Amino acid sequence: MQTPPVQVVMATLDLFHGLTPDDLARVAPALRYVTRAAGATLITVEEPGEQVFIICNGVVKVHVIQPDGRDIVLALLGAGQILGEMSLVDGFPASASALALEPCTLLAIERRAFEHLLRTIPALAYNLALILSRRLRRANLHLQAMLTLDLRTRVVRQLLLLAHEFGQPTTDGGLRLPLRLTQSDLADLVGASRFRVNQALIELRQRGIIATDASHRLIVRDYHELARLAPELDLQRVREIGAG
Repeated sequence: MQTPPVQVVMATLDLFHGLTPDDLARVAPALRYVTRAAGATLITVEEPGEQVFIICNGVVKVHVIQPDGRDIVLALLGAGQILGEMSLVDGFPASASALALEPCTLLAIERRAFEHLLRTIPALAYNLALILSRRLRRANLHLQAMLTLDLRTRVVRQLLLLAHEFGQPTTDGGLRLPLRLTQSDLADLVGASRFRVNQALIELRQRGIIATDASHRLIVRDYHELARLAPELDLQRVREIGAG
């Protein structure tokens, strides 16, 4: 697949919002396209961060494998989102690994180039601060949900966010999630056991709200009915911050 010029993609990304044409001209040569197959590791936990990645298309799972072998999913990131920036900002090794769930095209920038640009382009540093702030707000909302919502509501909330972030319209008005998302992954995202999450999904399937296609991808068949199951959620606020 042919990729558009870097400058065209930059114009759509929050990281480069408000940069002058001269600033953009300085940044563009430092960016390069990279592609990763499904299952490829982009970042490995505890290793020094040497690159920042901006996702152009595809889905990336941010996760940590526990000493007992459990794979804990922390976030799912999609087009326009950035990863690897924290290690470059604070100098610490990566706190989690990043794995391509689907084939991905990304823009990559090396550590030294990114650090230099942050120091010399104030608007770029400001945009990165905004991105990190939104990420912290996302984490706070997720923690609040984990502590205050019952399991079914947490599952509903996560499905709504995934449908909003990644959903692809189907011919019958549904939203297909083009993710290799297992029940264990969903259980990690909502802080519950796979068995209990499976029970919640069975209920939603029996009510015709969700389904599974031939490729075992989830389909939200009735987004509005799903939203009615959790009327107390401030979904607009959550959507503004993001699903990841």
